[in-house]
Amino acid sequence: MMTIENIIEVLQAFKEGKKLEYKSVVDGEWQPSVATGNELMINMSSGKEYRVKSTPKLRPWKPEEVPVGALYQHKECNTGGRGLICYCSQYEIGTIGQSGNVAFSINDFFKKFNHSTDGGKTWKPCGV
Repeated sequence: MMTIENIIEVLQAFKEGKKLEYKSVVDGEWQPSVATGNELMINMSSGKEYRVKSTPKLRPWKPEEVPVGALYQHKECNTGGRGLICYCSQYEIGTIGQSGNVAFSINDFFKKFNHSTDGGKTWKPCGV
């Protein structure tokens, strides 16, 4: 059952254009909502539960998650500054790039670089 505070939070989020989820009566799982304002009010008044969709927090890789062999590039340099992730220890990621062999702390790598596992077609953050 939704409290008045939950209802206000959901309505404010809807007004701000944030994504909402509803709790499925079939399996109890949270599903994306596409309800309009009127549908949202009717559904909540009949007991359907809604919440603001949470945004996942990105964190640096753990050493075992580092995709050794993937390409990397500096976030601020989309056309250059690329290299190859060669190894990962408990504290650093070793690379070969235009500046030669360089090791970065896992946290620095997370902050400064993107990576690609498909030969540079798509670039993703260095974390999960």
